[in-house]
Amino acid sequence: MMRWNLVAGSGLALIAISAFFFMRIIASPPESTTLQPATSETSERSVSAGAHTFLITNQESGTRFFINAIETDRASWVVVYSDDSSEPLGAFFFPQYDGIQSGGGVLQHPLVSGEHYRALLHEDDGDNSFRIEQDPPLSDRAGLPIQAEFFVQ
Repeated sequence: MMRWNLVAGSGLALIAISAFFFMRIIASPPESTTLQPATSETSERSVSAGAHTFLITNQESGTRFFINAIETDRASWVVVYSDDSSEPLGAFFFPQYDGIQSGGGVLQHPLVSGEHYRALLHEDDGDNSFRIEQDPPLSDRAGLPIQAEFFVQ
């Protein structure tokens, strides 16, 4: 009985996440792929642009970073930047996958409490190694980078 409850609960969670992404794709305005920074009142940021969707909640200070969900049609990197810098704090690889993924890891530089950051979606050039010169940011139809801003608590 417990096994069936676990399977049913997992299935419902997958349906809820899929419905969330489906609604985000339908409801997202096509001209904007940047959301305003999350604050203590708003704890999550998601962005959809065509075949690319990702969700990031506010993060805790420190070097750990987590992407709650990402769905993209190609191998991609979620790259974290401080709000005032073009130098990446860390990059997280997501292989091409037909479905929703999540993950994260350790940043090269810590996130600071009270600061805003942004995460950009970069395309992998096929070598599964992030290099800012070879792995350009993905853009929406208007040519703007696909990004989400988040707050560190």
